[in-house]
Amino acid sequence: MLDQSVDDLDKGKTLDSRWFTEDKDTEAKERLEQTLRNSTLQFRLLKKILEEIFNEKRFKYADLDKPNLEDRYIYLEGYRRALQDIYRILP
Repeated sequence: MLDQSVDDLDKGKTLDSRWFTEDKDTEAKERLEQTLRNSTLQFRLLKKILEEIFNEKRFKYADLDKPNLEDRYIYLEGYRRALQDIYRILP
């Protein structure tokens, strides 16, 4: 997911419904959506930071001789999946 370009991921993207769980009023939801979509600079910077962290946490073949290799790999993949989940909910 983060291996793709940000532009590919953002095309035609709808906001995750979890952004609107507290608002029952349609008008309030629309205002919140507009506010989130207008905050592009902050979210673009956050996405860039998440991409950098994601790419830093790649499995390195230099780690092959370290103990508990399987545990380290499983942890690393879980961490990267969590970063992907965060990335996906950003507008």
